Amino acid sequence: MLCIGAIVASFRIDVPLEKIQLLLEQHTMYGAVILASVMFVTTVIAPLTSLPLVLIASPLLGPFTTGMACFVGWLSGAIVAFLIGRYGGKPFIAHFISLDTLASYEKRISPRISFLAIVLLRLITPVDILSYVLGTFSLVSFRTYVSATMIGIAWFSFAFAYAGNSLIKGNYVLLGGIGVASVLLIVGAGIVVRTMLNKRR
Repeated sequence: MLCIGAIVASFRIDVPLEKIQLLLEQHTMYGAVILASVMFVTTVIAPLTSLPLVLIASPLLGPFTTGMACFVGWLSGAIVAFLIGRYGGKPFIAHFISLDTLASYEKRISPRISFLAIVLLRLITPVDILSYVLGTFSLVSFRTYVSATMIGIAWFSFAFAYAGNSLIKGNYVLLGGIGVASVLLIVGAGIVVRTMLNKRR
């Protein structure tokens, strides 16, 4: 709770960022665990978002630690969401994600979705939604799902962390590079996925 209090304090009262950063550097592990836990919860409970917290945490915890926390939080949340989708049944799933949203993806996702398709979809589809969709409608094995998810979420886990840190610290060259690379990845993944879907028709 010390790390959360420090983050809140930076907005509520006039506390120098340097002092907060020094405090969090002494408790980096706690901050990383808290951030990973938040990412986990917001992945399982689909309507929530935690990206603004990444922007706050990155310069305080450091971009690498923040990126690792995002990766672990998103991955663990994606695994739980997948298992809920596969074994929970729609009445139970409805507590976490809109069934209308789930149904809208059903026609687009092949039950026999490939490893590559999962990796690419991770770049263009929210982690939470895709996890429930794949768990509910696909026949992909758990092992394939986890390995493809690890690859698919890796870029943005660290891209958001380093982008947030660059924005706060005014490193606009790195920020621009991350932005351009991210756009190219999204566009490229979108083109490949669209091509794969057209071949199915």
